[in-house]
Amino acid sequence: MSYINHVLQPGEAVRYQGSTHWMLYFPAILLAALGLVTLILTWGAAQPYGVLVGIACLIIAFVLTVRAWWKRWTTEIFVTDRRVIFVHGFCYTDALGAIEPDLLSFWPDK
Repeated sequence: MSYINHVLQPGEAVRYQGSTHWMLYFPAILLAALGLVTLILTWGAAQPYGVLVGIACLIIAFVLTVRAWWKRWTTEIFVTDRRVIFVHGFCYTDALGAIEPDLLSFWPDK
């Protein structure tokens, strides 16, 4: 059950539900690509330093991937007909709700 089900007021309707952008994974993707290229180019070298750098890049990329997944999984963004609700966190939920009549004055279907 989502956080939004607990905080919706009577008569309030959800207009849009979203999450963070997939670009959170971009640093991990770049680092993984760098690690793979380093591994491929230095695999048969006499010195193992290139292989170690490649493995270190892949390990750090994995950590960045888990971090981005966690941030994306624990973030909810809702736009209702009355307010905008941004919730992030797992054990401690930090919610930001903006109840502004002027905030939705630009809504296209009005």
